[in-house]
Amino acid sequence: MKKKYLSQKSVENYIQIINQNIIESKWEPDIILSVNRGGCVPGVYLSHYKSVTHKVLDFKGIDNTTIDLYKSVLDDNKNILVVDDINDTGETLKSISKYWISKYNWKKQEKKLNSFSNFTTSIDGLKIHFIKEKGSGKNPTPLLLLHGWPGSIIEFLEIIQKLAHPEKYGGKIEDAFDVIVPSLPGFGFSGLPTKPYGPRKIAKVMNKLMINHLKYKKYIAQGGDWGATICNW
Repeated sequence: MKKKYLSQKSVENYIQIINQNIIESKWEPDIILSVNRGGCVPGVYLSHYKSVTHKVLDFKGIDNTTIDLYKSVLDDNKNILVVDDINDTGETLKSISKYWISKYNWKKQEKKLNSFSNFTTSIDGLKIHFIKEKGSGKNPTPLLLLHGWPGSIIEFLEIIQKLAHPEKYGGKIEDAFDVIVPSLPGFGFSGLPTKPYGPRKIAKVMNKLMINHLKYKKYIAQGGDWGATICNW
């Protein structure tokens, strides 16, 4: 039998209906799994993990945070919403959910995330999380890295140190970057908007992060997938 896939417009409408139902019910799930016959739509959202603010930095309104994945996911695993296509039994997603809850090494991932400096700030009333790695040398170039959809800051963890400290990996110190890796609105450890944000709106938020909050006068932006679309603005 030929597979049928949802159109992009159908997917967008589908997601908006789910989000609106969650907002109206005032329920904040830790993980949302949404599927159709073609696979996960939009994927796994990890948008309500706990973060502990413990130190205020020199930049006004920017807090240093520690990521706490383990307790949020494992202690509250009842907050899993599975939305099934009418022709899907949901068994595959149930097994995936079980893996995330009982087998995945959250502590290992948490430790990796916390090996970087994590921060949060408020932009237009929305909490924005980001990693910042200060580059080597006297004048590293500011570099904003934007992840895709579905995706997260995990995409960049293996290259942050190499970009910020190239002299440690066979490169030149004058090629160093200040690396800023934010969680896009509604993704990862950033806040959940009350209504959908398009790429132009997200671009404005990211620009405010770099110019108004981090005080850079100019910077380079790079993104993949959804992040690339945002960078175009």
